[in-house]
Amino acid sequence: MKRIMFVDDEQNVLDGLRASLRRQRKQWDMLFVAGGEAAIELLDQSSFDVVVTDMRMPVIDGATLLRRIQEIRPETVRIVLSGHAEEETVLRSLPVAHQFLSKPCDASTLQNVIDRACNVQSLLELPEVRARIGQLDALPSLPENYQQLNMVLAQPNATFRDVAAVVEGDIGMSAKLLQIVNSAFFGLSRRLTNVGDAISYLGLNLIKNLVLSIEVFGSYDASSLAAVVSLKQLTRHSLLTARIARRLLPEGEVSKDAFAAAVLHDVGKLILAANLPEVITQSVQFAESEGIPLYEAEHQLHGFGHSEVGAYLLGRWGLPYPVIEAVAYHHAPACVNQSRFDLLSAVHVANALASELEQDRGEHCIHEIDEEYLEQLEVLDQLPEWRKLAEAEADADDAEL
Repeated sequence: MKRIMFVDDEQNVLDGLRASLRRQRKQWDMLFVAGGEAAIELLDQSSFDVVVTDMRMPVIDGATLLRRIQEIRPETVRIVLSGHAEEETVLRSLPVAHQFLSKPCDASTLQNVIDRACNVQSLLELPEVRARIGQLDALPSLPENYQQLNMVLAQPNATFRDVAAVVEGDIGMSAKLLQIVNSAFFGLSRRLTNVGDAISYLGLNLIKNLVLSIEVFGSYDASSLAAVVSLKQLTRHSLLTARIARRLLPEGEVSKDAFAAAVLHDVGKLILAANLPEVITQSVQFAESEGIPLYEAEHQLHGFGHSEVGAYLLGRWGLPYPVIEAVAYHHAPACVNQSRFDLLSAVHVANALASELEQDRGEHCIHEIDEEYLEQLEVLDQLPEWRKLAEAEADADDAEL
């Protein structure tokens, strides 16, 4: 049974939550705690799967409580439920909260968010790995991208398109921005996966404050990461994969979804490089010595891989499920029961085609297309044409460099 803690300084709010979630008593072990001090005392004694807290509380406010949880119980999912959705609240909670909900919040929405947060736990079975990822509040960004974003935002005539061009070229920035815009603080009727749409919705002023006030787009020491993974190479591969995936699903919103999912498909490598560098270093060495794909080496050595790690974090951040699924299974799409060529299929094929082209350049990137899977979807005959599309995108990529 999942253990869920709700924290608020107003007893009537806690009573309302208890009444509205009465039906969940058989699925959840729920505690309704008055204030941050009492919550920390309980967390010092035992663990919880999810903590849902208000932001404005006396003595110990929500942001302070979440920071403490991040330190002592990093595996716990941290959710803000606040009636104060002004910019200050967003800025203070972003480094320590996984998801954000606005009061009033109906029981079905709250239940759905908590259920999804708990379900994503199944992607990673090892508690120690969950704990290490739970300490993460930002993802590595290329230092030059971070500097360029600051330069663009400093321009008085900067446009949404200017900012999007920088953010789309950085995996860490893209993931964090999509976490922010998909929070319930902003009341979207549908989840966004397109960086340009996200920036347009949030507005440049909020983007500036996000970047300048808390460095939510983390700029890591490039030299320390370089020994583990090349951010430039990883970014180039992810963008090429995204451009191919967009060509494979060229119509409407699904094209935007395909681009976003492909940009983020290897985000787990960034997470491992920043938090568990020994895992990815050992896996890369083993993959090269045995001549096998990296994801196979990861599972043989450690029992998990970058795909699950990336999907786990994105799931905790509340990104749209189709994106999470594509990240989790892009190496093994047959694990998902499906009858048509969709987002996951496109990312799987695009990743493999991009890797084929990179192998031609001498890079160790073994990703085989699951032809039996494509045959079941009745699209295998399109593979030669898709290879031509991929080559065209790679040639365009080379021309831009």
